[in-house]
Amino acid sequence: MAKDFFGNEEVKTKKRGKVKNGPIGRIFRTLGFLLVLVASLFLVVINVRRMDVSFINGFMSGVYSFFDTTFVNTGDYIYSALAVGLLLLVWTQSNSIFMRVITTVLGAFALIGLSYASPDANNKILFFSLGNKIGDFYNNLFGKFTWLEMVLSLVPLLFAYLILAFKRPERISSRLVSSGLLILLIGVVGVYLPVITTATWASNSTVLVIVYGVLSISYLLTALGSVFGVLGLLRK
Repeated sequence: MAKDFFGNEEVKTKKRGKVKNGPIGRIFRTLGFLLVLVASLFLVVINVRRMDVSFINGFMSGVYSFFDTTFVNTGDYIYSALAVGLLLLVWTQSNSIFMRVITTVLGAFALIGLSYASPDANNKILFFSLGNKIGDFYNNLFGKFTWLEMVLSLVPLLFAYLILAFKRPERISSRLVSSGLLILLIGVVGVYLPVITTATWASNSTVLVIVYGVLSISYLLTALGSVFGVLGLLRK
């Protein structure tokens, strides 16, 4: 039976092909889950903090202080870690070359563009800068199409969700991560509500608490699923 670089095999069933990882595939799959786990834990803390609810801040203050003092300047690379982790899962959890390639291309295009769109990213992508010309290219696009940032955020996540949600055989790890990604899609729309609508309620403090709450739940699910994924290192 033919195998790809990751040692993946496609085991045919009556419904669809099942993904069976070889030794190399299991290593890359576990690394993907590990990156998603670390990034998700950071993002849970970040979004819970953004909710700015007093009773939550009270018992989370120690966690906030720990992250502030221990992981200085790490935030620039959290989304990059999440993206790379998800791409590793895409390449090890799918037999479709088309889905792998299109998700990778869209993810790279989105990650680079969103890093220039975010004032906190400092034009950093995986520890190196791609220069001002690329930044100008993206900034021109964002200036013409205000909705483009949201689309760049949603489309790669949607492809990753589809791959993990319909992966066979079903695993609790991929099910939880895909559920987290589905909720994350809803949260991302909420983040961009003030951009896609002029309604004042879109930037209301209560709405923002709900949006960041949704994001927190989504990352909590991806973190939990990733724990099971890491523990399943030896499973094909």
